[in-house]
Amino acid sequence: MIFGAKNKEEIFRLKIENNPLKNRIESLEKKLLLAENDNSQLAEDMSTNDSRARTHEDLNKLWMQSLV
Repeated sequence: MIFGAKNKEEIFRLKIENNPLKNRIESLEKKLLLAENDNSQLAEDMSTNDSRARTHEDLNKLWMQSLV
């Protein structure tokens, strides 16, 4: 009986200790999701900027050709 009571106390203590850890994991998962979304947006923005740069470069080439 004493052994069982000791186990219950230990389990209760571990559950209390576990709650902040679970909350921390949830918080980190949310931050990770936000970072992944930011990364996706950045990749999309970079792709758009690369496309704009190529278009700008093409326009410059056409303009230079028109001067010749």
